[in-house]
Amino acid sequence: MRLPLPEALANGSAGKRLIWLGGLGAMATIGLLEWPVAVAVGAGTFVAERFARANSITRHGADAATTNRSAPADQE
Repeated sequence: MRLPLPEALANGSAGKRLIWLGGLGAMATIGLLEWPVAVAVGAGTFVAERFARANSITRHGADAATTNRSAPADQE
């Protein structure tokens, strides 16, 4: 039997994120972390992922623009 997964979980990165945040919540629940610390770590992770994703998109866009240029006619 195979259960369908939402598309966001199928690629794997969302699943890892859920495990990470679930672990933070579990540690805060059992007292290994204080709630404010768990919230701060979760928020910091979210912000860092957003910046990394935006930076990756910017870099890949710039790389695509430079690799799509054709070679000068005299170098063919």
